[in-house]
Amino acid sequence: MIRVALVIAALAASPAFAQSTASDAGSRGRPVINAQLVQLLQDGYDIKAAFAEGGPYVLLQKATSAYLCRGGGTATCEKLN
Repeated sequence: MIRVALVIAALAASPAFAQSTASDAGSRGRPVINAQLVQLLQDGYDIKAAFAEGGPYVLLQKATSAYLCRGGGTATCEKLN
C-alpha cells in the first residue's frame, strides 16, 4: 500500500503525468493530475513498465487487463485488451 502511495505522489509531482491548464486565472500553472491513472492505481493495477521514449508512457496490468497511460499534453489511458 505504501508503494502505491509513493507512486501516486511521484506521478502527481512529475511534469510527465501532469498538464498545465490556463483556462482561468486561479489555476494557471497548476498541474492537473491524470485522474484516470490515479483511479487505475487505486483499483489495484500494477505498474509493469514505464518509459519516456516518444512519451512518457506507463503500462499498467491487473490479471488479464492492461492499460497504456500517456503523459504530457494528452494525459490519457487506453485499454489494450
